[in-house]
Amino acid sequence: MGYFRALQSNYYSTSPSNIDEIIEFVEKSFYEMPLQTLNKVFLSLQMCMIETLKVNGKNNYKQPHMGKDSLLKNGNLPVSLTIEPEILSKSLSTLQNKE
Repeated sequence: MGYFRALQSNYYSTSPSNIDEIIEFVEKSFYEMPLQTLNKVFLSLQMCMIETLKVNGKNNYKQPHMGKDSLLKNGNLPVSLTIEPEILSKSLSTLQNKE
């Protein structure tokens, strides 16, 4: 979410005028972002998605924290997260029952 907020802020200061300029702007900003920062951003996104699944798609959850800076410093920051099979199963069941 931090990356997307920074992207939006920079977008308004550069004011691309067509779709090609927008694509170029987004790609350039993505490749200029340090890999550790991108990893932390996407881990946060994954954690929020897991929490959203736990509350059946609502957004009334406490934003999770995993101490990413400490994990990074110790060389233990994961690239991706896994979801417990029970959470996934419950989410799929909820979706199927809504049809």
